[in-house]
Amino acid sequence: MKEILRNVLALLAAALVAIVLIACIQAVVGQLYPPPPGMDFNDQAAVARFMATLPVPAFLIVLASYLVGVTVGVWLACKFSVTEKRRQGVMIGALFVVASIMNLSSFAHPVWFWCANLAIVPMAAWLGLRLAGQLPARSA
Repeated sequence: MKEILRNVLALLAAALVAIVLIACIQAVVGQLYPPPPGMDFNDQAAVARFMATLPVPAFLIVLASYLVGVTVGVWLACKFSVTEKRRQGVMIGALFVVASIMNLSSFAHPVWFWCANLAIVPMAAWLGLRLAGQLPARSA
């Protein structure tokens, strides 16, 4: 039972750290490219108009946040879990793939961002697994 609790806590901590990292890095976008004063984020049309004004670097920072956050989250899940370390890391990766799809579906994003996001999140999960030693090294 103690192992299960530690694994669950490892998952929760890893997800929380990943979310905080992603939010902190994405806060840079809000500072560099602030929304218009009084913008209603519940108004999808207003959000779409604002998103259309954002330059490519804003989206690249968001992609970098996913790369860093998911990589660290997967690595932490693997490192702090007692058993089934790879499974724990995969669960964090899967969580962020689902979260990305939900986020992408919630309001307008450029098509290239969809493609990049859905490529970067699984790559970040793979990188986290690799850094945690949960994937075999490639043989030459």
